[in-house]
Amino acid sequence: MCRRYLFKLFFLSGLFTLLLFSSCQKEYLNTPYKDIESFIIKDALNNELKASLKGDSIIVYWPPFQDVKDKVTPEIKVSSGASVNPSSGQEINLKTGTSYVVTAQDGSIKKYVLKLALNQPIPIINRIALTRLGQSLLIIGEYFIPDSNQTKVFLIDKQNKEYQIHFSATDALWSNKIQSTVPLDGKLDTGNFQIKLISGTNTLVKGSFAIGKPSPASAKGAYQFDQAGKSIKKGDQISFTYSLQAPASKYYYGNYTHAIITVTGDPGGKTHIAPIASQSNTLLKFTLPATISTGAIRSIELYSAPDKLASLGYSMYTWNTTTAATTTLIP
Repeated sequence: MCRRYLFKLFFLSGLFTLLLFSSCQKEYLNTPYKDIESFIIKDALNNELKASLKGDSIIVYWPPFQDVKDKVTPEIKVSSGASVNPSSGQEINLKTGTSYVVTAQDGSIKKYVLKLALNQPIPIINRIALTRLGQSLLIIGEYFIPDSNQTKVFLIDKQNKEYQIHFSATDALWSNKIQSTVPLDGKLDTGNFQIKLISGTNTLVKGSFAIGKPSPASAKGAYQFDQAGKSIKKGDQISFTYSLQAPASKYYYGNYTHAIITVTGDPGGKTHIAPIASQSNTLLKFTLPATISTGAIRSIELYSAPDKLASLGYSMYTWNTTTAATTTLIP
């Protein structure tokens, strides 16, 4: 009886020791868990953004109409016993492709890739207005991102060549309005163009739209009336020595058509047309009509050829007589 009791006691004692040893072994086993359980950053308004964790992707849905931060400091929770690199609280570049590596206790690893999703509605364009080189470009609509790093405008010509509109500090770049200037730099020419708008991840193309030559004001020049202060006969030629400001000048050199002349004393503001006789890049000559009135010339207005934007032509320059330089028409 005593032996049987002692045997049971030794058996139970050994079993307990085995179980205890086994329990200690399990407690110190290295685990294979290597998941990111939560990934939190703060948006431009300092609100928390919780990333969506799908497979090996960390997807951050950025709020609409907020400027996207360049850098953020994520708070990261990983599986128990695992570590992550870059670590929680370490500043990173907020851009698609930024990677994280989680290392489990047993040394196995899992790589995650950050994906930035801009949660932006598709822009709507209600109206586009533009006319000339060097003048205003206006786009009215909705859901534009008011950030020149994310919103860009291009003009596309018939050869599919693109010209970017670069925004200045005085341009309007709002969520419902974009206003800038059609370039007048010698690179962009007149013609029909499409408008391409890129705003965030969205792209819209509209058109076509006609862009005309720059206004005469863009081609400001220096004009000198060569016969100022002299007497001129009917049917003679008058001339202007001149120069124009580039790059608008190429649209007006060689493109003058006539001069309109008023004479002091003519009733009812009567005008006389002097057609162009010859022209170069420095000299314009006009022929006085034989029927022009005699007397002092009051004004001479120089015109270039008409087009769709100015059916009567462009007034390029007006000379007005002065007391010191009276020019007289004689028979």
